[in-house]
Amino acid sequence: MSRRPPGTAPDDARPKPLHRRGLVTAIALAPVVVATPGAAAPLAANDPAIAGCDAWLALQAEVGRLTSQWARRETWLVEHRRWFQLSEDERRALPEAQDLYRIDARLPALYSQSHRLLARLPGLSATSLPGIARKAAVAVAAISVEDHKPEHLLLKSIVRDIAAL
Repeated sequence: MSRRPPGTAPDDARPKPLHRRGLVTAIALAPVVVATPGAAAPLAANDPAIAGCDAWLALQAEVGRLTSQWARRETWLVEHRRWFQLSEDERRALPEAQDLYRIDARLPALYSQSHRLLARLPGLSATSLPGIARKAAVAVAAISVEDHKPEHLLLKSIVRDIAAL
């Protein structure tokens, strides 16, 4: 995005957006672990960590979807409507720009909800191996590989190791 959506917190106050690679990794690895056969399977169905992690991953997927939609729409506006040459009033008047303003209104609530849920996840006790793996998968998704590559890769290997058990 070329600018911060109106009404959002400064970059250092908001949780960092989830990178698509991290989300894909978490979504790809977590169900494999949850489907692991054996004694942990019945416990996994009642594991509160799984539900909490799934809710966080769903929020991140929605943020990613909206952010991609924003980027596609803004690119189109730049190419077809001289977006950066328009005043704010002219931008708001464009019917094709209304999606951007709807996204502007939605993202701050998603960031806030995601931040609150992520802060609660450490307090959820995983009661199964799949629950532990799901929490690790969230950590993989939440830790930017660009900013914390060794930590990200370590967590990713932990999720992979648990899935292999």
